[in-house]
Amino acid sequence: MKRMFILSSIFALFTVAAHAQDANTAYAVSVWGSVNWGLVFAVFGAAFATFAGGYGSSIGVGIAGEVGNAVLTEDSKKFGSVLVLQALPMTQGIYGLLYAFMVLGVTDIDLTRGLQLFFASLPVGICGLVSGVWQGKVSAAGMQLIARRPKQMGQAIILPAMVETFAVFGLLASILLMNLGQ
Repeated sequence: MKRMFILSSIFALFTVAAHAQDANTAYAVSVWGSVNWGLVFAVFGAAFATFAGGYGSSIGVGIAGEVGNAVLTEDSKKFGSVLVLQALPMTQGIYGLLYAFMVLGVTDIDLTRGLQLFFASLPVGICGLVSGVWQGKVSAAGMQLIARRPKQMGQAIILPAMVETFAVFGLLASILLMNLGQ
């Protein structure tokens, strides 16, 4: 998985570098020119936030999906409830992608701004990775709850939503750090 992250980051770096241009000068990397290290760090931050949030979400959704399939083998009428709990861990990936879009919308990135954007990606990425996994585990437990007691769907949703709070905190911290001093 580490290789995938490195390869996707390098690909993203060169894709953005090849296509991003300022009105007057080449904005990132040219074959014969210099490197805009600020843009390099900003792109790595955007890639990290997307990768970490997506990775945490995919693990969480996978954990919940395994239990969800077991619940559905017993009672297929619980599909709607299982689907809601299955979808909850996906939001961490959305938060990472949202931060990446915000970074890619920034113009005039010098080294200081690029480093700021990179370090600002850490809260949303790390919180998304960790909370996505744990939210998947809590969602899976919620599916086991509704398998036995279908009327407790509200409780089964509230508990994984509490884990979600920390992903939201990570996103808010990243947005605040991104705009610090601007």
